[in-house]
Amino acid sequence: MEIFNSILSIIKTIQLRDIVDILAIALLIFGLFKLVQETRAVQLLKGVIMLLVVYFLSSLFGLVMLSSLLRTFFEAAVVVIAIIFQPEIRKALEQMGRNNTYKKYIKIFAKHHKGDDWKKAVEKSIVDAADTAVLFSRSKTGALLVFERETMLSDIAATGTIIDAETSVALFGNIFFNKAPLHDGASIIRDGKLFAAGCILPLTSNQNVDINLGTRHRAGLGISEQSDAIVLIVSEETGVISLAVNGILLREFTREELIKKLESLVSKYEGKQLHRQVVISGRIKTMNESIYYNVDKLHEAISADSQIRFKYYQWNVRKEMELRKDGAWYQISPWGLMWDDENYYLVGFDAGDGKIKHYRVDKMLRIALTEEKREGKEQFKAFNMPRYTKSLFGMYGGEETSVTLEARNDMVGVLIDRF
Repeated sequence: MEIFNSILSIIKTIQLRDIVDILAIALLIFGLFKLVQETRAVQLLKGVIMLLVVYFLSSLFGLVMLSSLLRTFFEAAVVVIAIIFQPEIRKALEQMGRNNTYKKYIKIFAKHHKGDDWKKAVEKSIVDAADTAVLFSRSKTGALLVFERETMLSDIAATGTIIDAETSVALFGNIFFNKAPLHDGASIIRDGKLFAAGCILPLTSNQNVDINLGTRHRAGLGISEQSDAIVLIVSEETGVISLAVNGILLREFTREELIKKLESLVSKYEGKQLHRQVVISGRIKTMNESIYYNVDKLHEAISADSQIRFKYYQWNVRKEMELRKDGAWYQISPWGLMWDDENYYLVGFDAGDGKIKHYRVDKMLRIALTEEKREGKEQFKAFNMPRYTKSLFGMYGGEETSVTLEARNDMVGVLIDRF
């Protein structure tokens, strides 16, 4: 009964600040264990606990020299722990700095929001990166794009070349071209701009990654472990598109999936869906450097709400390229891009014929923006791009068989392109 009364008297002396103090210590201990679990640091922590047990036993049994030695060790414990657990402490501090909980309250008082120009730049960089990734996937061109978020990567950027330019498919194509001087390094995208290229990234310290992953993927995982960056990787060997996020590799993306994922991870705002729509229904058959510039020009026209003019060629029966309409200019209002089967198409409105039409991007020459605004807005309100793709570009799905085709001379271009 006396023990019960003693415990009760102690409880009565506990104040609110004591409870807060105990909870804070408990949370710190819980956070420590959560931080080191499933890492090499957990073995180090076991070693430290073992030393504490040995120190307690040596003191209990009067082992003076051993207890004195361990006491000296633990007196310098702050420095020792800081050295031994440096990677884990750094990771914990970075996670605290990136914590979104306190940021919500800061924003309430700061009233600071990114402007429309920033939002448009981020949107453009995401779409340009996705377009480039799909093109590189087909041509098996390796690429490493780092989307910077809260953690600034200026130290990593310093290992490469500062670019500080607007993103574009053409720019990425030139940087990662396999004979370009910057193609082996990573490119860093900051606030929707290509900030630096040819940068050297730290490799992952995870010993359990797939042994088949090369240096490019290991570098992408490494920077995602040491920062909150999102890393887009295109494999040079397989063409597989991957994202590295927090030391985890996500693989096998289509273009739409890639844009959706990057929007959710990179963009720091809830915006409307990107207006630069591209529908994929297959893969690209062949590519040359001009397609990068054509795609970029068409995106620019769609973004600027401008009509375009261009020349268009076809194949003749001698397998020679010749301009259609005797070299006359085409003028179209561009509304979207799509890939189907093995070709890349522009879908636009022809005001002269009052129809929606499509054109092979690689057959378009000398594309230029005009001063006139796009037409056909009403027609495209109810336009379903995927349905249009399926209705015009459906593939034969029956058994494979040999056939002989006979066609008019003006259809030779279609036959050459297809077969």
